Amino acid sequence: MAKRFFKAGISNLYDRVDFKQEGIKTIHKRDYIYFEFESRVNGNRTELGNLEPMLKYTYICYLLENNRTTVFTFSCPRALMGEWQETASEIMESIRVR
Repeated sequence: MAKRFFKAGISNLYDRVDFKQEGIKTIHKRDYIYFEFESRVNGNRTELGNLEPMLKYTYICYLLENNRTTVFTFSCPRALMGEWQETASEIMESIRVR
């Protein structure tokens, strides 16, 4: 249920979202809800200097423990996704929470 809630929240933040991966994975004996996606926020044609859409790549993990949520996020311009996608995955796989 929490996974659907977080996915809906992500979808509402952007004009378009393309989910690449999503699920629940165990990292160092803790379960994380994760999403890897590309997003688009359309530019505002009425605002000078804000005409182009913002395109991003994001990898986000949620840890639900002890009635709290901890969020880990990696984000970069979509044009750099090829350079950072593997590194983002390695970063998320190395999360340690005490």
